[in-house]
Amino acid sequence: RIPSQESVDVASENDNSVTAKFTHVLHKDAFLVFRALCKLSMKTLPEGTPDPKSHELRSKILSLHLLLSILQNAGPVFRNNEMFITAIKQYLCVALSKNGVSS
Repeated sequence: RIPSQESVDVASENDNSVTAKFTHVLHKDAFLVFRALCKLSMKTLPEGTPDPKSHELRSKILSLHLLLSILQNAGPVFRNNEMFITAIKQYLCVALSKNGVSS
């Protein structure tokens, strides 16, 4: 049985402690995956010209492609739920700005 409302601590060591209420366990999973992809896309690459076959660069590119796919296929819960809107503001905007100015 899936609980109708689950309280979960969504903080990590670098985040402020936040207790979020999710109406479904799938919403919590979607939030955690979205946040992880944003954080993965913000990882710094080694100095110098990155090797196109390097694990770091490929992980960054894959995470950005997956974030694009999530946004293009977002359903009403992702577009209207306050938790997801906050996640977009808190994580996606920062990830895009960091990747937009990277060399």
